[in-house]
Amino acid sequence: MHPAVNTATATRVAFTLAVLSALLPGGAQRALAQTETVLYSFQGGSDGADPASAPMFDKAGNLYGTTYQGGTYGLGTVWKLTPSGTETVVWSFGGGTDGSGPVSSLVMDKAGNLYGTTYQGGAYSLGTVFKITPSGGEAVLWSFGNGEDGANPSPPWLVPDKEGNFFGTTLYGGAYNLGTVFKITPSGAETVLWNFGSGTDGSLPEGLMLAKNGNLYGTSFSGGDILPYGGTIWELTPSGTETVLHSFNPYHSKDGDDPNDAPVMDKKGNLYGTCHSGDNGSAGGAVWRLTPAGKEKVLWQFNGNGIDGYNPYAGVVMDRKGNLYGVNHGGNPTDGTQGGTVWELTRSRTLTILHTFAENGADGYGPVAAMVMDSQGNLYGTTTEGGAYGNGAVFEVTP
Repeated sequence: MHPAVNTATATRVAFTLAVLSALLPGGAQRALAQTETVLYSFQGGSDGADPASAPMFDKAGNLYGTTYQGGTYGLGTVWKLTPSGTETVVWSFGGGTDGSGPVSSLVMDKAGNLYGTTYQGGAYSLGTVFKITPSGGEAVLWSFGNGEDGANPSPPWLVPDKEGNFFGTTLYGGAYNLGTVFKITPSGAETVLWNFGSGTDGSLPEGLMLAKNGNLYGTSFSGGDILPYGGTIWELTPSGTETVLHSFNPYHSKDGDDPNDAPVMDKKGNLYGTCHSGDNGSAGGAVWRLTPAGKEKVLWQFNGNGIDGYNPYAGVVMDRKGNLYGVNHGGNPTDGTQGGTVWELTRSRTLTILHTFAENGADGYGPVAAMVMDSQGNLYGTTTEGGAYGNGAVFEVTP
């Protein structure tokens, strides 16, 4: 399950940046830390705390995102960060019908409206789909929990189509209380497209993507052929037919376990993503590829000792050359302790640590959300903890 829902507030200590050198076992390279810049440190008050979602850009270069906590009522915010580093709270969630505890990223339409989900709150206290106008007004398009419509929408984001509809997943609820895929129209009409949990179709879905062929592709954190463990990669057609493309085997040394986040697709139709763990829970996670023919291959397995990082909760971002970039929630190339890493995995399957976060460091600590990349190849992300005030940060890593 996404760790941001149970983020602990630990004692933060001073920032110590690890100097990287030499060669890591298993083909991973230690690289001199890339240029990492903290763009904003959350203070934990009205400005927000514990950002657990990937940021997004508008055309002017402003970043937008959500925090799980903080704000006027302590129940989360939608924030905006200008290129000069000025942060503005666009909305503070109050825990009533407007929702609370957002862990999803935002999407913006052509008119500048922002759309996202909250994990809790709403009319039935089981989450919402919301819209925020450019003037700062908020409207709840849907409150989950009124029957089998789903409950607790899961990260990472809503996926729009050309007609202005949005698709998403809920972690719980539905016919079997093991999650749903839903569609919501611009006017706020919700339809459940799939109910997880009827068999080996997977359970607890965590994100999806919409392909050019109109099909949805996503992952489920658990379920599949090795019930109740493992997780799945699945495909859902517009007509509502679900197909399991791969079931992860947690007892297989060359497979992953517990996939997280939405997959990405390359031009050839291959899917890429991450698993939180693997090899019967002893390994520290994996990066995988799934071909259109349904052949799955682990491209990199984090060994669990923390040297190359461990436990990726977030998915990957792909550059134009097909290289993958991601974050691990834990790991430190110096001593294998907590903190987390930013990494690159090339097409030739060479893993390079681009940045390592010091445990409880001022540069951030414990990233759980995927990064975004600008046209120059710079990476932007968030950490749930750390930063100057210990309440999370927005960071940039320059290649």
